[in-house]
Amino acid sequence: QGCSRRPARVGRFPPAIRHAMAARQQWRTAQIWTMALASSMCNAEPFECATSTCALHDVWVPLVEANDTETPDTTCPDAQDAALSGYAAEAREQCLAYTTVAADWPDCRSGYCAMYDNLVQAIILEGGPEFYGEAECEPLLRFNRTLCETGFYRDAEAFCQCICPTMDLFEMTSFCEAELMGFLLLGRRGPELADRYRLSRSCSSQLCDYFQKVADRSLPLPEGVPAVCHELHLPFRRTQCVNIAQQRPYEPCPWLEPNPKAGELTCSDGTVCQVDDSNPDTWTCCENHGFRLQCPADKPVMCADPVECDGGTDHCCEATVDLCSSRKARPCSPVLTMELPEWLGRTPVEVSPLLRPVFTTVPPLVIQRNVTAEDPDALGKKLAAYLPWILIGLGVCGGVSVVGVCVFLSRQHLRTVGKNLFGGPRMMQIYRSPVIKIFYPSGLPTREPAPLPPLRPQHEIEAEKADLAACEALQAALAKAELRGRRHLALSAGAFPDEEKPLREALACIRMRNLQQLGRNFALVQRGEQWLRTLDAERDLAGALQEARQDLQKPLGELRRSEEKSSVAFNNLEILAQAIKAAKLEDCSDVLLTQAVSVLKEVTAKTPTLPSDHCVLDPEGEGIRLLPMGQLRAVWPHSGESYVFTAGTEVAGSLGEMPPRDELGDASADEARAVCADFAARRPCRAGRRCPW
Repeated sequence: QGCSRRPARVGRFPPAIRHAMAARQQWRTAQIWTMALASSMCNAEPFECATSTCALHDVWVPLVEANDTETPDTTCPDAQDAALSGYAAEAREQCLAYTTVAADWPDCRSGYCAMYDNLVQAIILEGGPEFYGEAECEPLLRFNRTLCETGFYRDAEAFCQCICPTMDLFEMTSFCEAELMGFLLLGRRGPELADRYRLSRSCSSQLCDYFQKVADRSLPLPEGVPAVCHELHLPFRRTQCVNIAQQRPYEPCPWLEPNPKAGELTCSDGTVCQVDDSNPDTWTCCENHGFRLQCPADKPVMCADPVECDGGTDHCCEATVDLCSSRKARPCSPVLTMELPEWLGRTPVEVSPLLRPVFTTVPPLVIQRNVTAEDPDALGKKLAAYLPWILIGLGVCGGVSVVGVCVFLSRQHLRTVGKNLFGGPRMMQIYRSPVIKIFYPSGLPTREPAPLPPLRPQHEIEAEKADLAACEALQAALAKAELRGRRHLALSAGAFPDEEKPLREALACIRMRNLQQLGRNFALVQRGEQWLRTLDAERDLAGALQEARQDLQKPLGELRRSEEKSSVAFNNLEILAQAIKAAKLEDCSDVLLTQAVSVLKEVTAKTPTLPSDHCVLDPEGEGIRLLPMGQLRAVWPHSGESYVFTAGTEVAGSLGEMPPRDELGDASADEARAVCADFAARRPCRAGRRCPW
């Protein structure tokens, strides 16, 4: 079709192939590869192969529906995964290992080519042209192992001569390692593969950081980076590189097509600038927008030198290639491009003057490469890196040899010494000899060793175990009880916490075994008894409070008419007062105490008459006070003096002697007076039956 840039139409394929491609909607892939073939035919000469593309077949036919006899062992995605899990993982590891010793991995290219060859053999059916897979797999079939191994595949050359020797500069996270290796090895072979192995933005940033380290032409070549890395035309400017890697559909070389409008310069971040030769400052607009991506239509050629224009920071845009200082247009990097002429059986423009042998694909080829004179100092330079390891190896071998010679010459002596010092008879004699006779100091009179103490009786061992178990049970029960709290343990009369019984049993066991003074048991027993006293006091207070509240619900007239009920109510009042006093001593719940004190005052105020034998005058002259519960007042008939005695006993105090004031109860009804004042003012009584009057 000549050298037109327009690709040949798919309709020029044979009808059977055209029908299969149309059925599977493969038009886009066919157009791309036809365009690449046409372009390579115009710019390069063909290799002399058995096929025009140097692949096993020029035209490949995808299997639409495979019958039982044509079921593949592996699908195309499986074959790709196998290739990446094999070579990609090995390449990363081997390249890093050889980089540490400043050497090249010798099997890099052969492994690279073998990976593609194995992938082709895995997806074709009995030698082809049928293959398993769709448009995604077809670009992988355009491969010639002989061309790859003899140095004509520039992507293999770039990977093994630039990427592999600088793998230590390629900082990949564990998440991005598989993603980046998949893109570099397979993702750039076709549009569908580029979509399959598309890079995330974070992984694209890691790839572009690596390109900036090894390919920045504005900086001197870093130490350890091969010069070939500067000749691969990698997009080392980070913004431009990331945008190219993230662009969908994948377009690795957008600068090959200019901006369709004259006087408009496209920057890497998408900014479009108006440029004018009469105003040179307009050409610097992309400096802050990721540098130039597409030249204007009136100057469509982007020159190859990346530091030629814009103050030595960017590519130039010219009307023709001849106007570039390098006389070259900016090409597409073989590391990223989807179209290399050697993949289609055409010699690259850069190597077309070389002498090319005749290639064939079946059987496997043997190519004679150009032989060059060997540098006489090359061997010494290669060995210099390994000289420390060689010296270490020689030293180890020499040391082992000396030891071996010494052992050989003195073997009889060693055998004799071994029998006397380490032999079996010597060890048995030592084993059978009494230890005290061998190690007893010489010159001292021998004496029989003191007898060992008698074995402890079994009952003592069992008793010790039981003591230990009792101590552990006390610690566990107390920890569980204190976890419940130290107050607010029983807010009702029938409250029996689950922690009470184990704690009482543990304390009883400690007392029974007389372990109160053992270790920490004294403090633990004190804390446990305090917890139980607080629980009992709160429970008694809650019960007394409950009985007193029931008395408050009874009508006042009923208490006045029934002396028995009045006596029971007064007894409940005394029980409540005693419970309040005990609760204060044990630091019980403030809420419960406040409620009990309030109810006590209400019950006291509501009681119609206080028994005279329960009342005494306040020692400080402030009215009447109630005696403590269980104590009564009587009058000595001969003198008229009062004395206090304990109810139900014959124990009494001295005449005129009364209990201390702090033990006497309050008989005040001050809180009820406000209710009566309110009643006098409003008539309705808010207290209802609870009114003490």
